[in-house]
Amino acid sequence: PLIHWNAPANSSDLQAWAQLDERVRSLDAEMRAAFWALMQGGPLWKHPKCARGVWLSNAYPAGDVASCVYGRASRFNHACVPSAHCEWNPELGRQTIHAFRDIAQGEEITVLYCDGYGQTQAVRQGILHDNFGFYCRCGTCLLGGKQRAQSDARQQRIGAIYAALPSLCTMEPTQRERSTRLANPRLRDLVEERSRLVEAEGMVEIGDILWQLAECCRRVGDHRGVAHWSSRAAKKAYIALGDSPVYRKYAAATM
Repeated sequence: PLIHWNAPANSSDLQAWAQLDERVRSLDAEMRAAFWALMQGGPLWKHPKCARGVWLSNAYPAGDVASCVYGRASRFNHACVPSAHCEWNPELGRQTIHAFRDIAQGEEITVLYCDGYGQTQAVRQGILHDNFGFYCRCGTCLLGGKQRAQSDARQQRIGAIYAALPSLCTMEPTQRERSTRLANPRLRDLVEERSRLVEAEGMVEIGDILWQLAECCRRVGDHRGVAHWSSRAAKKAYIALGDSPVYRKYAAATM
């Protein structure tokens, strides 16, 4: 990375952000030029370029509190159905980028700037404009008429399922679930439905929701369910995250 830094939680704490100015000044000439070559969007996009504006527009999470700005990875553009996924790998101490699909030579590599899962086109546009200073013109956002309505309906349903999952995943297993060793059937149906909707949107899961279901199966002693859902989670995680700690955790549960 050009800079690895723990940014202040308050984006208006100018005294804390002054530390970033010092970090930028301490870079060698080539890395400093690469930092200033990055765009400044979001709330500060109409203001003169500053280190804080560049950081807020380009930093990726790097662990629990730290973030990083990169000369190359920070240049990837957004698409609501991206071709790749960026994720910090704590073992490597690097930002990794894995393609979701084959990317043709000369084709742009795109990533998600916002969550995207469960957000309608209008919601995504508002988030992107407020945080990055642009309105998305990707193929999904340019859908019109019936196709737009269908996409928005799928996203609304994905969001509704996501909102329902935490309570179902943390609910204490019933006596019936323990005796039959089968996790809540409604939970299984919702996870399957969400997977179908995500696929219909052309998006890719990273396996975390499937892993939650595997953990629910573990709590009721459903070993076959643990293996099944962990295997599905591992396959998704490998595509998005590669040979990462998360992937290996999911894969280990299938054995």
